[in-house]
Amino acid sequence: MKKHEVLFKKIKNILFEEFGDKLKEYDDGTHITIGDSGVWVTLDKRELTLGYGFIHNHFDYEYDDLNIAIDTFVNLLTNRKRITHYFKGNFKYKNKIEFELDTSKYKEFGSASTWALPFWKQTKETVSFDNALIMHSVIENNIEELRAILNE
Repeated sequence: MKKHEVLFKKIKNILFEEFGDKLKEYDDGTHITIGDSGVWVTLDKRELTLGYGFIHNHFDYEYDDLNIAIDTFVNLLTNRKRITHYFKGNFKYKNKIEFELDTSKYKEFGSASTWALPFWKQTKETVSFDNALIMHSVIENNIEELRAILNE
């Protein structure tokens, strides 16, 4: 098994252990969502993909640092998320997701936008927050196990 496949298997076990019946599996167990939280994880032959709503990051087992994938997974579960919606008039054209690292410190997870927008209208922003799904201390040992997989 490749490293990203082993990581996915461990992530899947962690999610079942912590969220149990809230999990939904698709595509023969290679796509997992946590209820209606927006958080999802998927696996294919080359990549582990971690997402929140439409926004997602791909981690190729050969070219990407899978430690960043672990950090992203932990942030998706244990950090509050700030969601910024951008509007031109009433048309929402962009969303940005950030992890709250500390009071007023954020790290961008990603953004998604569309090209077709009424550019002549005034831009408005709204901000909302989604709470952490689980406390960091609850999965701390599991995080160390994920990191150990990369050192094997």
